[in-house]
Amino acid sequence: NNERYSNIWFTQAKYDLEAAKVSKEHESYEWACFQAQQSAEKALKAFLFLNRKDL
Repeated sequence: NNERYSNIWFTQAKYDLEAAKVSKEHESYEWACFQAQQSAEKALKAFLFLNRKDL
């Protein structure tokens, strides 16, 4: 079901964003950028699962 998959992707996106914040605090900017990008990608997937029926 699309809502279930959306929730899974969005939960992981939140974890990745939190990891990015921790990496930034430790001045690991390359990892922070990578984790932030991964968070955005997963949040977009969550949105698409929730709003599109053909995934």
